[in-house]
Amino acid sequence: MKWLLRIIVFILFTDSLHAQEVTKERTYEGKGLYGFMNGGSDLFLEYGFKSLNVKDISYNGYNYSMEIYTMDSPRDAFGIYSIHIFKPIIVDSLLDGGFDCLSKYELQAATGNKYISIVFGDSPDAYKGAIILLSNYVQKDSVQFVGTFMPDEIADFPKPLSGRLKYAKGELGLSSIDEEAVEAYPEIGKEYGLWVFEYPDGSVKYVKQL
Repeated sequence: MKWLLRIIVFILFTDSLHAQEVTKERTYEGKGLYGFMNGGSDLFLEYGFKSLNVKDISYNGYNYSMEIYTMDSPRDAFGIYSIHIFKPIIVDSLLDGGFDCLSKYELQAATGNKYISIVFGDSPDAYKGAIILLSNYVQKDSVQFVGTFMPDEIADFPKPLSGRLKYAKGELGLSSIDEEAVEAYPEIGKEYGLWVFEYPDGSVKYVKQL
């Protein structure tokens, strides 16, 4: 499946720069995120949110909303990504060294210290444009995965990781992943973060990281 998605990117890439039009753009920094979202801001701030760039884009007759979150670190970017992906259709198929999740109405990715969300309509072809927008952004801004930010133990977990591996930096994050586990990890966010991996058989592994 990875080769098929890359063929789509290759075919459409030549015309993509000419077809894109940013119809609206705004930026939020630090606690200014409350001006964009209310209930979810505390969660993003817990994960080391720095800034958000929001673009409304028209591309080949379709409308997209692209949100680019800059976080403190690649680990924070993966963490906030990991708890927002929902009902994935295809995962970890687009970015070398990054993570991505394509669902019915949204393409999400974590690469470097960026968490990216691209929302699109219900047309069966709209997802192709989302793939192009993600590819163009990563190439244009040279967003790259740098180094490793996961414990060595995670290297042994079966792939793909997106959809099964989540990272909690504090109580809010852990509550959204596994509310019953909050009491078992009282110092989370102060002394350590917590990786939570669900195996295909439903069993769960918890890994602390200082």
